[in-house]
Amino acid sequence: MQRYNMKNLLAIAILVLVAGCNKNELVETNNNTQNMAKVISAYGAFTAGAIKARAAIPNQGDMTVAGTDVSAVEITTTKIKNVLGESSTAVGTLCTSGLVNKWSGFGPRELYVSGGVLTDRVKTPYAMGNFAGYDPTALTPGWYNLTAAQADIWIASGGTATFIADIITGQINYANITNVHGIALTIWDGTSLVAVGINDLATIGDISSLQATLAGITAAKTYTGKIYLVDNTATFLQSLGNAICKIPNVSDFTVSVKLLAATSLVVSASGWTVTNAGINLANSTVSFTAASSGASIANLLVQVRLVRQTDGSEEDTVYYAGAYTANTNLGAISKVVHSSVPIPAYGYTAYLEFFESE
Repeated sequence: MQRYNMKNLLAIAILVLVAGCNKNELVETNNNTQNMAKVISAYGAFTAGAIKARAAIPNQGDMTVAGTDVSAVEITTTKIKNVLGESSTAVGTLCTSGLVNKWSGFGPRELYVSGGVLTDRVKTPYAMGNFAGYDPTALTPGWYNLTAAQADIWIASGGTATFIADIITGQINYANITNVHGIALTIWDGTSLVAVGINDLATIGDISSLQATLAGITAAKTYTGKIYLVDNTATFLQSLGNAICKIPNVSDFTVSVKLLAATSLVVSASGWTVTNAGINLANSTVSFTAASSGASIANLLVQVRLVRQTDGSEEDTVYYAGAYTANTNLGAISKVVHSSVPIPAYGYTAYLEFFESE
């Protein structure tokens, strides 16, 4: 009778323990530790459907999406071994394997901050259930487009510069890292913080686009961009009091802000009398009402070159080409010189040129 009571007590204790588990804890489906089940949940910008689709463990047919959760069954050591390319089915060996992609959103490793650096360690105790949702192809954090982040920013004097940074944030569930609530792009003028843009973790997916704006710029200058994991999404302190750490492989960068000159017309017509030469930004035209020279020209070329300040590219428009007789008036000519309407008020120079071509 005493043995029977002890068995009942043990059964009750097990039921109490199971009832106290939350949905993300490992659950054994039977006494065979080679076969387990687990429920994992959506996070950040990753939906349950996306988490299921990318997972290599367990098989796709052994996962079910229900709202924001993915129920995974048939998590076996054999499946884990095959996905990793390991030779052993020992749970400890699989969890500590150097073949594990530590950047997978789900896996046997966890991220934490030590000495201001994001690092990782093996979860303990070892559990096959930690492989539920594992993706061996998870991206390594780093720059997605450093070239774009470093590209010159052109604005009119007094305008606003928008700094951008597209980075690979990967599958990391940053909310699991103590005190992390956002990712901040910070812009610095020397040691002075001048602009901040913070993304909430709910928006974070494989690729994150960060922005920060700085208004009222009146002088060309080179700024430094720095990206941090931060403890809130509302403020960022110059003292770095809100900074938790930097994202792995995302270096600081520099970007130059340059000032656009007002769009203008330059007439290059030595020996010519050109009347009422002008540029109409609204209509994208350059015109004159009369033009004449005291010399005959066998191969006269009259053209407008519209040059963009930011990259030196140009659009050429021919106004006249051919023989010219001295003192003949070319008359009024007006032509569209830009591929779109209007010509921007800043950043272009139109060159109206009269010369003899070869």
